[in-house]
This record gives sequence, structure tokens and C-alpha cells, in this order.
Amino acid sequence: MPRLTATIDLESVADIVAGKSERQADREAILTCLRQFAANRSGEYSYLTWRYDAIRPTHSEPRLTTAHQDLIALAVVIDQERQLLDSLVRDHGSILTNPDLAEHGLEREFRRIVGTTQGTHSLDDRLRSTRAAIDFLRRAVILTIASAGNGQSLWDLLGRLQPLTRQPIETSLRLEGARRRLSDQIGSVESLLSTNDAHLETFLRHSRASLAALQLKRYDFLRPFRDNAVGLRALAHRATPDLAFQVLPQGEQLRKFLGEMRASKRYSGYRVDEHRLTVLEDLQKHFGAHRCVWHRGSDSSDGIGIRYLVLAIKSDNGSGENAVAISPLAGRHATYVVRRDCAEADWKTLFAYPKFEARLRGARKLLFTDNRGDIDQYGAMCDKIIKLLECHPREFR
Repeated sequence: MPRLTATIDLESVADIVAGKSERQADREAILTCLRQFAANRSGEYSYLTWRYDAIRPTHSEPRLTTAHQDLIALAVVIDQERQLLDSLVRDHGSILTNPDLAEHGLEREFRRIVGTTQGTHSLDDRLRSTRAAIDFLRRAVILTIASAGNGQSLWDLLGRLQPLTRQPIETSLRLEGARRRLSDQIGSVESLLSTNDAHLETFLRHSRASLAALQLKRYDFLRPFRDNAVGLRALAHRATPDLAFQVLPQGEQLRKFLGEMRASKRYSGYRVDEHRLTVLEDLQKHFGAHRCVWHRGSDSSDGIGIRYLVLAIKSDNGSGENAVAISPLAGRHATYVVRRDCAEADWKTLFAYPKFEARLRGARKLLFTDNRGDIDQYGAMCDKIIKLLECHPREFR
């Protein structure tokens, strides 16, 4: 089998998943499930592990721990492959229980790709046909796994895709990029299918089992962890926690700041909802002004940045500061709550991270919801936050 280069910290990933689950998940059960994504001692693995190996290098973010990066990449694989499998089932029927449907589906998919490559003369035509070939190959691998064959049909088709990777007389940057992706993809599939018959048979058998489990939603508990994965990108700079937030005045000066925020062109297209600020004011009244300090994010990172106001509240047990971050921009941003005794770090450190990472490290995400009963969405939000900050630490999550 082709040697895998990506690794996964199974123990740490299991800790994250078990710790962030709303249910009291069984860590050992989670770990047992995760072990299916690692190669065994003989170097054997399944299709989902092969896909993880391809995707993992593209999900590297220095501000995340290695285990968090592993989890995001794994969640992306599960989400993408589940969608792809569902699409193939819609187009061709129950391919995992009827190998003939998968074999016929492979033939039909290839006939379709041949149709898109005929008469391709312009740059746009060649770009479309190359991208179509990339999509075909992704679908063809799953159809090959689902069929009863040994991969020979797909092997025969690979050579017919090669002309699309050759250097054309006229080209463009986009076409060059697509050609490279197709060439790399063909090379990966060729390497996989070139393994000896016994190992390939084992790969196909394990892969069919993992795809069946995927279709039965046994890995769906991982899918939510891909949230915001696309938005995770390297930052041009790292602001230190102390520099990432500025202290704001209170009272009328705060209202003046809000007016300036509304007038700023930076926020054109957004609606400033002053009532959201009343939630922070009500929290200050509840906990006492002497315990509260207002802050504003001072950068535009993926974390709690310039579009948020933060109310820091000294905890009554001396464990540090709790914090509530609310954006005055209606309909755009969730509310985030940090309890120092329930988080991996202080709120300034957490809020300097991308939101997804902040949640993994202990921040709680809340949404403003429609009015219910005799209390509006602002009162309901205030009540939820107070409950979270005053409940037993075990109940915070």
C-alpha cells in the first residue's frame, strides 16, 4: 500500500470530542471509532484514511493544537465524503448493496466526461473539461470500491484521462492549476491501484465497510467539528492578548462610541442593534459595576475582534475574570461566554483565537432567538448568560 504521511493523535482527538459533546459521551467508544481511521500495524487502511492523508496537510493552522488540526481535517473528510456518497446514491441507486449499480455508474460517469472533453478548443472549454475530470475521478474511486471488481476498470480509464494533463499550446494560470491537480490525483489513484492484489483486496474490503458505516451515519458525530474550518487561515500577525482588546469608558461615553460605530463606513451594510448593548448593561447591573470592565476587540482576526464588545466580570470566587462578548451588529455574530474556571485559558487568550478554536478551548456560543412568551430575545439572552455564569461548573457546557 502507498505509505501514508499524515498522522492523527487519536487519544487527544478523542479527549476533545468527548469533552465538547453535549451528551456524556463514552470516550472509549469514541476512541474505538476513531481507531478505524488509522492504519493498522501491517500498514493497511481504508478509503477514508487515504482521503484524510490527502486533506490533512491543507488544514495546518499554527494557532491550533495538532490534535485540533487533526480533528478539523477528519471532520472535513467525513462531511465531504458523506455528501459525495449521498450524491452517488441519488444518481445511481444503492451502490453499496448492489455492486452492479456501481459498475454501471462508473461507465455512465465516464461517458459523461468523454462528452465534455470532445470539441474543447477554447481555454474556458479546456478548463471546464479538466475540472470535470477531477470531479469524475473523485466519484470514480468510490464507485470502484462499491463495485465487485478489483479496480481494473478504473485503471483502464486513467490512461484516457492523461491527455487532459498534457501541456496545451495556449494556457492560463487557472488551467495550469487544474491540470496539476488532475495530474496529482491520477498519480495518487495509480499508486493506490498499483499495490499487490492481496493488499488491494484488503483495502477495497475495508473501504466498503467504512463507506457503509459512513452511510449509516456512524461518523456523523464528527461532522460538526468542521465548523468554520474553511475560515481558518494563517493570520498576518499575532496580536498578544493584552493588545487585542482596549478598555472602554462607561455611561454616555459608551453610547458615543456606539454612535461612532453606527456612522463608520467600516460597518456599512450592517444594522447596529442598540438593544444588544442592553444585555451587557443588564449584566453589569446584576453583577455590580465595581466588578465589570468594558472592552472592545481591536483587530480584524477570525476571533472576537473589532465587531464585538466584551464585558469582563470578576468572578466571585477569585478564580479570575469571566467574560461575555456580544456584537452590536444584528444577525451577523453569535454571543460568546467564557468562565475562567471552565476554560483552558483566560478570556483574552481565548478570544484572540479563531472562534472555532475558542469554543474548543471552553468558550460557550449562544444565539439571539425569537421572542417567546412574555420575554423578548434580549431578556432571554441575559437570563441564559446569568444562568451560565452562576451554575455549577459541570453545567456550563
